[in-house]
Amino acid sequence: MRIQGPCITHLTYADDTILFSSTDTTSIEIIKQCLDDYSNTSGQLINLNKLYFFLHPNAEDNIAHHIANLTGFSNKNFLFTYLGALIYLGRKKIKYFDHLCDKVVRRIQGWNGKLISS
Repeated sequence: MRIQGPCITHLTYADDTILFSSTDTTSIEIIKQCLDDYSNTSGQLINLNKLYFFLHPNAEDNIAHHIANLTGFSNKNFLFTYLGALIYLGRKKIKYFDHLCDKVVRRIQGWNGKLISS
């Protein structure tokens, strides 16, 4: 028996959205058309400078070029922050969390400075 999770197609929070798709041309064109329809219907402009797509590091370069040409979106690599959470591909690495450790240390040092009596 194989246990499968839900099929997730998108995640949305406030004005941020992540869409999940295969790389086939039809899927990409449908996503692009939906975004264009939304923009035309709502009157809100979509900022192409904030639209990115992510591919597995082993994906062929021609796939990235094809998607960029179809959509006008930029290709980015994994290891980025989304809503304060680090998004990465593969195994966790300690260096991915260095910024979190630094943040905790700074917070504790700030408390320590306030608690020391003069």
